[in-house]
Amino acid sequence: LDMSFFRIYEDGEPYRPDFYFPWSMESVGEGDAVFMIGNPGSTSRLQTVAELDFRRDVSDKATLAFITSRADVLQSFVDDFPEEAEERDLRNEVFSLRNSQKAYTGIVTGLHDPVILARRQDNETKVQYGYRCRPWLVGIVRRIDS
Repeated sequence: LDMSFFRIYEDGEPYRPDFYFPWSMESVGEGDAVFMIGNPGSTSRLQTVAELDFRRDVSDKATLAFITSRADVLQSFVDDFPEEAEERDLRNEVFSLRNSQKAYTGIVTGLHDPVILARRQDNETKVQYGYRCRPWLVGIVRRIDS
């Protein structure tokens, strides 16, 4: 469970905003709307297949290797020197690194999925074809990007 609770005070009293997301003790039922509050991760929707290939083969692969080796070394330290590790709050550092390791493992696994990359290649080809057949689109996209 990765979350935090905050209590905000105004003039020494707990703040009671007019609009908020209420806590429910009842379970979610089929068809109920569910909203998650937080900061979503980034997406790679606008990256080309070449950029995704680079991430798969070089950058994200290297990042995953770095995170894994760092987490392994810190875990060894925590196991061998628990008191010192506690003083340096290394258990939380290892937890954070393992969380990142899990995320990057999923990303790299997805980047190895040929179906995902084939779909992306198909969309990229359609966009490139659309630019060649409709040159006026280039000006519109440039205005949107700026």
